[in-house]
Amino acid sequence: LWELHAQYRWEGLELRALYAQALIDGASDLTRGLRSSNRIKQNETIADNWLGWYLEAAYDVMPWIAPDRGWYLAPFFRFEWYDTQYGVPSSFARDESKRVRLYTPGITFKPHPNVALKLDYRNFDPADGEQADEVELGFGVAF
Repeated sequence: LWELHAQYRWEGLELRALYAQALIDGASDLTRGLRSSNRIKQNETIADNWLGWYLEAAYDVMPWIAPDRGWYLAPFFRFEWYDTQYGVPSSFARDESKRVRLYTPGITFKPHPNVALKLDYRNFDPADGEQADEVELGFGVAF
């Protein structure tokens, strides 16, 4: 498993990017073993290569709304692409529903630099089939 991160900040603008890839040795033996023990369905395959990335942009608008508060309020948009079956062992079937584009608009509010509230909507677009969208509400504290 390896990954590459990048981040850029200028005034209220924040840009982020991530690229990740995972390689699994022995995926064909693992698939056969899990199928024979009924731990996965007979049509499921353990991939030997996973790949994904995202790009995200956010902008802190709080200095325009309440410049003296010291709060942070940033609408953001993230685009992700991932494929958890980017590569499968030869003679095994690839599941195209595992290749997904994901669109996520949202907003992050920080009343304190170590406290974050986040609301976002995740719109999944798999290459095959359908996947339900999600609304997420998050709360984070750093100490």
